[in-house]
Amino acid sequence: MKTLLFITFTLLLNVIYAQNDSIIDCAIEANKKGMVYLKNFQTKLNPANNSKMGEKWPLVLHKGTKYRFYLCEINNDKPEQVVLRLFDDTHPESEPYATTTKKGHFYFECNKTGTYFVSIRYKDKSYQNEVSAVAVLLFVGKKND
Repeated sequence: MKTLLFITFTLLLNVIYAQNDSIIDCAIEANKKGMVYLKNFQTKLNPANNSKMGEKWPLVLHKGTKYRFYLCEINNDKPEQVVLRLFDDTHPESEPYATTTKKGHFYFECNKTGTYFVSIRYKDKSYQNEVSAVAVLLFVGKKND
C-alpha cells in the first residue's frame, strides 16, 4: 500500500511540476521515511522586489496529529539562506512554534486544531540573490501511533 501511494505521489508530481525536476527531487527526499505527502508550498524570493522577500500560506492542522515540514532551496549558490517557520495568531512569526535549522526540517505535534501559517523568508535580508524554495508538508501519524 505504501508503495502504491509513493508511486501515485511521484506520478502526480511529475504531471503537476514537470517543469522543475528539483521540486520533485525535494519531495521525494522529504518522503523517504514513508510518510504521507499532504501539500507543498513554492516560492521564488527576489530581493530586488521587496514584496517577494518572503511569502506565507494558511493551513489547517488537526489536534493529535504529528506533521513533518521539510524545506528545500533550489538553484541557490549559498545554501541555508531561507528559513521555514510555523506560527499562528497566538505565536507570531517572530516567536514561531518551529523554525528550520541546518537539518532543513522539523516535526510538529499539533495540540490544537486551527489555522496556522507557514512562511518561507530570507534568513538574512542582506542576501541579494534570487532563491527558489519549496516546503513539503507530510503526515507522520497520530500522537498515539
